[in-house]
Amino acid sequence: MHEQEGKPATTGLQAFETMVLEDLWKAICFEFPPPPPPLSELEFERSFHEHFVEDRSRQFVGRQGLISRMVDMINSKMWMQSLPLVCIGAPGSGKTSLVTSFAKVYAESNTSNFTLVHVVSASPTSTDIREVLLRICRELEEEFDLASGLDETDYQTIREAFARTLEVAGGAAKARRRGVLLVIDAVNQLSNFYNAHTMDWFPTYMPPGVQALISTIPESPCLAALAKRDPPPPQLVVPPLSMGEREEIVVQQLSEYRKKLTPQQLSLLMAKPESHKPLFLLTVCEELRLQAQYGQTGLGVDEKIQQLPGTVSHLLDVVLERVERDLSTWASSGAVKGFNMARMLLGRSKAGGDEDRASTVVSVATGATGEEKGQEGGSVAGGQAADREFFDGADDSAESVGRALVRQALTLLVCSRHGLRENELLEMLAPPGLTQLPPAVWARLYRSLELYLQPMGEGEHGQWTGRCMLAMLGGCVPCVVS
Repeated sequence: MHEQEGKPATTGLQAFETMVLEDLWKAICFEFPPPPPPLSELEFERSFHEHFVEDRSRQFVGRQGLISRMVDMINSKMWMQSLPLVCIGAPGSGKTSLVTSFAKVYAESNTSNFTLVHVVSASPTSTDIREVLLRICRELEEEFDLASGLDETDYQTIREAFARTLEVAGGAAKARRRGVLLVIDAVNQLSNFYNAHTMDWFPTYMPPGVQALISTIPESPCLAALAKRDPPPPQLVVPPLSMGEREEIVVQQLSEYRKKLTPQQLSLLMAKPESHKPLFLLTVCEELRLQAQYGQTGLGVDEKIQQLPGTVSHLLDVVLERVERDLSTWASSGAVKGFNMARMLLGRSKAGGDEDRASTVVSVATGATGEEKGQEGGSVAGGQAADREFFDGADDSAESVGRALVRQALTLLVCSRHGLRENELLEMLAPPGLTQLPPAVWARLYRSLELYLQPMGEGEHGQWTGRCMLAMLGGCVPCVVS
């Protein structure tokens, strides 16, 4: 320190300046990190399946003994040539949640092994057998540094390369004292292009070092094809939930919203015919959360439980009725200033046919081009009748229009081959004079159906989860998917 012009001054602060600058820059980078590099095509596809596994296994309840048994079955045959394990479960039985939870438990308890999960319908391309085989081959090639050179244009070449890649990956894994577990959930939901349901693409035996678990529903063509093999693969049937597991699911689901049932109310719910199905219990909990009147006496909950049907299919009818009623009540209340939903939406049916719009809806719903409508690859009964006035028969009442809007939105989602982006759906639901359905209306509808929609890629897509709603929608939407 010295004096300059009679004032004290400090020198030699260059090191201090550098330190302050570096600390400040580190703080800025911590608060505002640079964007990550864009995902590769393989990483992007992998993210769908990883997210699905995390989401389905997050609140998995019970069946720990069954999962332990599955782990032992896989590990006992990892180092020998063996048959794949086939997991069979009816819709709503919790098969997918069981399979994804098993895959997560196995990966966490066998960290040296490579666990590869493919969930059919988890991503837009996950139902295409050609893309499925390509993805599995590329994942194995990346994990074990295998030579690549797959011909992406020839399915037969891809199918042959799939079996060969499994064998090479198994050898590479054994050399490193590792194993490979391949899990494919819901093979029955594969598109039947290239006759995927015949299961001729899947090897009869797994090579040493590789084990496989595939799941399907009963009475599916995939299961029938597997059962005809000689020898047939071993089967594991998903059992019904035990009484303790049922009660645990209900308690856990309602506790998230600070609600609970009395022992008498639980007994009343457990007496329902399909209370052994997780889908039934999850749907019941959602309806009790939204509709039951909780109070000191709890009589509103008792009454609601008694009113709810005892099967999944009839319970989903109740869900639709509630969604239609909520949307209609909201619309008639004038919640959106200056917006008359009934008049706006009915304007579409009064305006007559719009061939361009009908053509667009049929193309998106079936995945067909203008030259392919009515041909192979998915069709809607009646051709252009699929979009033929969704609002036919709707009067000026908010109740009628709410029902028509729900029917139209769900028709488009169910008929879409790979789901729909939000902006695509809003454009197809657009009333005359507007480019898209007002976001406030869609937000209300989405919140009512959120539990039953499967987001695909940062919330941009919507698709029915597990396709468990298809049977329910058959009676309320004017389309038949083939």
